[in-house]
Amino acid sequence: MDMEHWKLEKLEKLLNKKLSPKDKQKMASQTLGNIIGILGRHLVRSDGYSVLSTVLKREIRELGKRDCKLLKEVTGLTEPTEENIKSTLNMAAMVLGLKLDLIEEKKVAVVECPFFDTLKNNKNSFMCNACIEYSSGIIDELANGEFRLERTRWLFSGDGSCIFKPVKKA
Repeated sequence: MDMEHWKLEKLEKLLNKKLSPKDKQKMASQTLGNIIGILGRHLVRSDGYSVLSTVLKREIRELGKRDCKLLKEVTGLTEPTEENIKSTLNMAAMVLGLKLDLIEEKKVAVVECPFFDTLKNNKNSFMCNACIEYSSGIIDELANGEFRLERTRWLFSGDGSCIFKPVKKA
């Protein structure tokens, strides 16, 4: 079957018929995860992990802060409470295409990550570290440095899910 590439409406209609919005989001997340994983791996090889770590801490956190500002604007969740932090983190995860599930009473876990297959295949936790820095940026923006992020379970280490919790700083 040949398609006429300039008939954009027809192409979009076919794509929408074959892929749900959720499938398209998952595909986009997986593709971007692969691209980022490849770039991260090469950056570590060429410049070393300390350079990559600096980029993660500074620039990926800024992305988290920016997205948090948008989520605060959209949802009205501006008070730096533990519940608002968890809700904002969960919404950001949903936007990124992570599948969340309730695993215990009021405990939400990332049970599917579109980046995980790339990580597992490359034996590289770069995207996990980027996820932590991004989430830390969200917490920094929402809670003004009053909370830090703690990971209690990790897909990459074989736990079956990722669980993060905001912890009030002493």
